Parts: sequence; C-alpha cells; structure tokens
Amino acid sequence: MNRTKPGERETVGIASIGSYIPPGTITSEEIARLSGIPAEVFIEKIGMERKHVAAEDEHPSEMGIRAAKEAVERAGIEGSTTTGSGLLPPGSRRRWGPTAATPSR
Repeated sequence: MNRTKPGERETVGIASIGSYIPPGTITSEEIARLSGIPAEVFIEKIGMERKHVAAEDEHPSEMGIRAAKEAVERAGIEGSTTTGSGLLPPGSRRRWGPTAATPSR
C-alpha cells in the first residue's frame, strides 16, 4: 500500500470494473401484458424489446458479489479472500464463491 508524505496529495483511481447480467429475460410484450401499457411504448419509445430479469431466488447482493468478483479478477488481485486492501474495510473478510451471498442466520 502506498503511503503519501505530509503535504502530498493522494491519488485514487478505478483499477477495474465488473458486471453481472442475469440470464433470465422478459419480452416487451410480456411487460405490456402485465402493466397494461402498449408494447409499442416499450419498443418504439424506450427501444426495449426484452429486459434481463433476476430469478426469484437471485438477490441484488448476490448479483453485486458476482460483478465485484469479475472486477477483482480483471484487476489481477489474487487469492480467494480480500481483507484490509481497500476493497473492504480493515478487519472485514469476504470469501468469493457460490455461498458468498448466503445470509448468515
């Protein structure tokens, strides 16, 4: 970790980005049927023919973890855990994997 000297300005940047798009989709026709809004509004005015949607058991936190994992891998950060690296607050610990988004009970 780089330390700045007194009087120097610290610079920050984005090392990488990641994304996750759920595989499920819904068509503009289905959205029109569910909402009562004509499909032409979605297709012609919004330009949307289909939209990706999460599965019922796929939570936003899980999707965020998948995107974060991609960003960490793209940045070349090695290891299955990140601690005190600026990715997470010091003292915290997060394991990447299929059970990472499982809430503790």
